[in-house]
Amino acid sequence: MSATRALAIVTILLSAAPLVAGSSASLVLEPSEVVAGTPASLRLTISNDGDADIVVPERLLLRVIPATASAFVAEWGGGQEHRFSNAVLPTDDRRIPAHSTRDFLFPAYALDESAGWFWDPRLNAPGTYRLQVLFVDRYNEDDVFHTRAFDLERTLPVRLVSSESVLKIDVPRGADAAIWTRMLEMAREQGSQMWSPLYRLGRGWREYVNDVVENHPESAYAPFVVGRYSERSATERYSAEERLKKIRRVLDLHPATPAHERIELLLAGVEVQAAQEAESVLHRDVNRATQFYERARADYQNLAKTAADPKIRQLSREWLDRIPTSEDLRRGDGPPDGER
Repeated sequence: MSATRALAIVTILLSAAPLVAGSSASLVLEPSEVVAGTPASLRLTISNDGDADIVVPERLLLRVIPATASAFVAEWGGGQEHRFSNAVLPTDDRRIPAHSTRDFLFPAYALDESAGWFWDPRLNAPGTYRLQVLFVDRYNEDDVFHTRAFDLERTLPVRLVSSESVLKIDVPRGADAAIWTRMLEMAREQGSQMWSPLYRLGRGWREYVNDVVENHPESAYAPFVVGRYSERSATERYSAEERLKKIRRVLDLHPATPAHERIELLLAGVEVQAAQEAESVLHRDVNRATQFYERARADYQNLAKTAADPKIRQLSREWLDRIPTSEDLRRGDGPPDGER
């Protein structure tokens, strides 16, 4: 690293104006090493060591410092008019009480359901990157677009800068290399040489998802597409039990995936569907329906207590209340087919 660049980085770290004395922010990536085209979850931890409550700015910017290229500010999602300003904290409650710490999580559940920064094609290319999150008061899009990444604190109302976190994006190997090639082909069909979830609905997307889930469940991409697994045409019909086997196999092969809570939530929902199929007029197998409902009940109860994502805890509690009891089934009072 050149002396000039090192000095610029030190200046950035020292010049960030904190909300109040004693506040700090750390950024953690989970995992810190991914395969090209797959996202990581981002966890922001804000500490307030001061004697007064603080309110964190809603708006965020992600500064990306590649090992072999110029630094840039990552764009968020697919909104061209709001390429930066759609990046906000995932909650309306931004208060940090005095002498306390809060976490803010951006989960990575699917190729198209993660922190919107991973929609920027530059964060889907192999390489090593240093990332920082900047907490900013209201700004103009053009001001970000026309400001060098290392000059943001001089131009914008930056209130706090997180610690750095390193993200390593690996070149896909083995079966993953062929899957990655298909993803790049979908991007090229829509005029890009680089992958982004923007291109996920191109020609062959459904076939791609099904091939990964059914034939390559060990792939690094499988946990991030299994939630989109469905029939390829109107004439196909997968039973809920078939889907359960395929989804569970993916989770069993990737127990540490950042998408595990969403996959567990998906499994509980498909267990409810399997119960509804078992109790339908076609089968009317109350015992089997009861078994699936009880599995779903146990899964929802576990997620409601242990999920790190508050949205998943809330959904689990809501859907848990809709599961019929064994007495309901014997009376024929279960939910109608298709309702969770």
